[in-house]
Amino acid sequence: MKKRKIQEKIATYIGAIIYIAAGMYVGIAAAKMMKKYDNPFVMVAVLIAFALSMFIGIIIHEGGHLVFGLLSGYKFLSFRVGNIILIKKKGKFCLKKFSIAGTGGQCLLSPPDMVDGKIPYVLYNFGGAIMNIFSALVFYLIYIFTKPGIVSEIMLIFVAISIAMALTNGIPLKNEQIANDGYNAISLGRDNASLRAFWLQLKVNSELANDVMLKNMPKEWFRLPSDEEMKNSMIAVEGVFYCNYLMANCEFEKAEQTIKSLLSKDTAIVGVHKGVLRCDLIYCMIIRGAQKTEIDNLLTEEQRKFMKAMETNPSVIRTWYAYNKCVLEDDNKADKTIKEFEKVAKTYPYPADTDNERILLKLIDERYIMQ
Repeated sequence: MKKRKIQEKIATYIGAIIYIAAGMYVGIAAAKMMKKYDNPFVMVAVLIAFALSMFIGIIIHEGGHLVFGLLSGYKFLSFRVGNIILIKKKGKFCLKKFSIAGTGGQCLLSPPDMVDGKIPYVLYNFGGAIMNIFSALVFYLIYIFTKPGIVSEIMLIFVAISIAMALTNGIPLKNEQIANDGYNAISLGRDNASLRAFWLQLKVNSELANDVMLKNMPKEWFRLPSDEEMKNSMIAVEGVFYCNYLMANCEFEKAEQTIKSLLSKDTAIVGVHKGVLRCDLIYCMIIRGAQKTEIDNLLTEEQRKFMKAMETNPSVIRTWYAYNKCVLEDDNKADKTIKEFEKVAKTYPYPADTDNERILLKLIDERYIMQ
């Protein structure tokens, strides 16, 4: 476990160093441009260019996943930038709101069927970094062939940010919160079990996009990996899905035991998934009537920060509703929470998820009446 923690810290430092270097370049470039052009609007132009280069870089990166994924036989599922997601549902495109802490965007595709336990994965995973490198070359060519001036020099900012994005996504890195594209690609190349886990993640997302509830998906998709398998970040997601499946089927006692076991062991479950599992654990404990002190022990400062960052996630809102309703017995807070849930549900891209959450919310109401 100590080795894993060290590796995650190193990954965090590497990512930070790359972006600090890019930021320093932008700062130095801005200083030189202000001195060279003696124009008060130069700094404004640089700041706008910096923000725009980040935004465009995310679109280009996710576009790379899309292009190379489609070339590899995948089908379009969703394309997210920030908290705006374009999703294809039953043959139609629609805009919704969805976000994941620690990510600026995401492109999800529906995977092809597995053949002899394999599917293409290299181009799909590295597609974003490849496209960032390609865009850096394009921006550099614009710099070369554009008349010398503010516009041409701003292109170098786009080059720097594109390279930074390519490196932070292409170099295999996994921090406490999430694994990047390069790390995922390397993990998938290790064994067929990792590849199956990758396929399953995309397949489950595909079913959710088509409004299939988790509990109605094939039971054989959901299994609890061995302790050794759970040390593989890709396979570890299967353990998370297994817990999600238990929650969807209202097997709360088993879900509580399984989540406690997973959180107590040395696993490769990423921080985002650990945070959601703790939410589910809190819910299970509330359902069985655990004491407030026992529940509050799980609501650490770290967990509260996570829940704040993921405050528009239906599972997080459902957990706060359960806590406000049954633990604090505060009807005003509970009412505000349920209104927030309905507000989020209107633009949430996966109605199957919110439908399942409504079942859990109803069970909390029943639990409150029985108290």
